Amino acid sequence: MKIESIIICSIFLINLMQSSFCKTIKPPKIAIIGAGIGGASAAYFLNELFGDDGANIHIYEREVVGGRLATTNINGRYFEVGGSVIHPRNKYLSQFMDLFGLKKRFEKSSSTFALYDGEKFVFQSSKYYLINVMKVLWRYGFEFKTLDSTIDSILNEFDRIYELQNNGESFKTVEQLLNAMSPSFVDALTNTTYKVLKDQHFSDRMINEIVRAALRVNYGQDIDVHFFVGSVSLAGTADALFSIKGGNKQVPEKLLQHTPVVTIPREIQSITLNLNSKAGRYLLNFTRNEHQVHDNEHGEFYDIVILATPMTLDIKNRIKFINFPKQIQFLGNYHRTVCTLVNGDLNYKFFNLDSKVTDILTVNDTFFNSVSSIVDVNYSGEDIDSNVWKIFSPNILTEAEINKLFKTIKSKKIIDWKAYPAYDTIKRTDSFILDDYMFHVNAIEWAASAMEMSAIGAKNVAILAYEVWNNKKVISKYNQTTHKEQKVEL
Repeated sequence: MKIESIIICSIFLINLMQSSFCKTIKPPKIAIIGAGIGGASAAYFLNELFGDDGANIHIYEREVVGGRLATTNINGRYFEVGGSVIHPRNKYLSQFMDLFGLKKRFEKSSSTFALYDGEKFVFQSSKYYLINVMKVLWRYGFEFKTLDSTIDSILNEFDRIYELQNNGESFKTVEQLLNAMSPSFVDALTNTTYKVLKDQHFSDRMINEIVRAALRVNYGQDIDVHFFVGSVSLAGTADALFSIKGGNKQVPEKLLQHTPVVTIPREIQSITLNLNSKAGRYLLNFTRNEHQVHDNEHGEFYDIVILATPMTLDIKNRIKFINFPKQIQFLGNYHRTVCTLVNGDLNYKFFNLDSKVTDILTVNDTFFNSVSSIVDVNYSGEDIDSNVWKIFSPNILTEAEINKLFKTIKSKKIIDWKAYPAYDTIKRTDSFILDDYMFHVNAIEWAASAMEMSAIGAKNVAILAYEVWNNKKVISKYNQTTHKEQKVEL
């Protein structure tokens, strides 16, 4: 009888201790800085992990939700000016579209392109399939098919990240995340696109024309960038690319509408580490607004902070980090790309073109990177001539330069972006973890900047935050040969 009483009392005490312990784990107060695709995805994934009542999430955005996913109005119609295309194998973007009932939008079916070297066209496609195949074979042989196979193989390795993240895998650094997909991805960060493709026996013509044109239109940069971003750029030339009807910015908008989150329209000026505060580990100081009543309404404490915004040396109004034991640094610069939208008639005589094309891509340095005929975000599929063109250029175009490209101009708009990192092959050590409870989604952009990459970075950061808050670490013993994994929970 005594033994039974001791057992019952022991069980009661254990349950009481477990109950008391569980009560000490309060729901975290989380701040996300930036409401672009990275910040909005982070909010969504955090809510998935913590549950609707498991975290108090605030997201700070000084401008508009969407960030670099943006549209602009030309004569009553809206056109994409930021992140414009989605690959059919982008699983998170596709998941979000299905979740919110968003529809695909494709460009005109009669698209044709030409490659321009600054003086003449080195290649011009045809709208007739068989003629186009013959022209491609004549200039590039079967390398086009080989390049497609190379990119498809890379995408197969890339797809591993979805299973890993679905199983709760997290990574402290960008290099660790890429290595989990394929060790070759880590090597790709320190080798130029030109070198890797040349080592794979692609011709100079193929690299200097097709690959260079893709990089100039997608990233405004050249074949000396590292091969991982080069391969992402080439994946961005696939035939099945699409946008979202109504605008890609709907994804972050819908994510925040359907996630329990408070959006705060203020700019964060500094983050102060305060280990002695019971209100939270980090004090976020922000700009005043017209609704402030008291002078001390300038900041708020948080347990976890997630930065989902570029934080490079050249970004204006950078956030200051105060009282941290080590200096928090963000190296590198973002690349400038100017997007000019023109409603007008292209000057085909300037290009010595005898037939119309929808896309002019450049293969040498000139005053523009690309000129493309675009349709509005609600385009329904008819082959209409919208007479709206998107020009990417390294600098703002002068009036003389615009007048060279167009014989008539009805209206124009200029969007001057710090669009994506300036890529090179210098080895980097970008970390998703800035402090014990502070994380950075945009670290992943130094591998490649793309909507899906931001969503992947956001999920990784959400898993890291969930693990550290719950003191629950999942260790994966990842087998690089068989690509199978075992999980051990501590």
